[in-house]
Amino acid sequence: MSEKYLVSVATYMRPEGLERLLDSLGAGTNGRADVIVVDNDPDGSARAIAESHSVTTFYTIQSEPGIAQARNKGLEYFNPEYKALIFVDDDEWVEDDWLKTLTNYLDSSGADVVQGPVVTCLPDDCPTWIRRGGFFQRERAKSGTPLLSAATNNTALRRSAWVQAGEPRFDTSFSETGGSDWDFFWGIRLSGARIVYCNEAVVSEDVPPSRLSARWLLRRSTRSGIVHSRVRLKYNDHPYRALVKGVPRAGYYALLFVYGLVIGRKIPAKPFSVISFETGKVLGLMGFRTYEYRRTDNGAPVA
Repeated sequence: MSEKYLVSVATYMRPEGLERLLDSLGAGTNGRADVIVVDNDPDGSARAIAESHSVTTFYTIQSEPGIAQARNKGLEYFNPEYKALIFVDDDEWVEDDWLKTLTNYLDSSGADVVQGPVVTCLPDDCPTWIRRGGFFQRERAKSGTPLLSAATNNTALRRSAWVQAGEPRFDTSFSETGGSDWDFFWGIRLSGARIVYCNEAVVSEDVPPSRLSARWLLRRSTRSGIVHSRVRLKYNDHPYRALVKGVPRAGYYALLFVYGLVIGRKIPAKPFSVISFETGKVLGLMGFRTYEYRRTDNGAPVA
């Protein structure tokens, strides 16, 4: 079996972030991985950076707008030469040993999909309530923890599992709403694949100023709940049972939210996120949608 990997990067108008990511990838690929950069800007704004960088193996343009469309373009390069496809985002950067750590764990765990942690770096002028509440800091789990699905911000997908699942593509109906990655890996798990967490394969990301608000945080966690229900409905995977389980969970975290406000004198991130996530699950079952990745008339993303 091939020991070569393909790293897929979908990018859209983030030249500085893309260059930083490619710089970080250069330290750890060492011929073990090819890198495909998929530019979702039809004008090819990432071309100069991607094609001039030594770590880039392939550069291509996906002129049709949409994050799912861009990810699908990367899948076109996922041929039998590669043992696994690794997704990482253009607003992230990786550690020197990231690729080795992630791929070694893919081998040692025997898993079909491995998801690593994303550490968020807050800017110096970040609002105090966001820091105190622990917002943007994703929970980390013990390596080997089984997952229901995965995101494409730090994930390795074994080719054999992808082929067994029927070589699926990302569902473009999620392009403007977000969640195409959650849908994609949910379906792969239902096909028999095993998805696990690897706590040691770390990537980092920055937070743009536009996201440092309660409104954005509320919209993001609510959107995640909507996506969760949409995916369960799509696969007929007990959507209403998940809702019933979520009601007492939301009630419990509502009490923790009040406790944090009154006793801790802060807005606690987890209760805030859980309550809005569970609310989003209800909205998703009712057909409600949020369009986080819809572009404005000038092509810029709305968030």
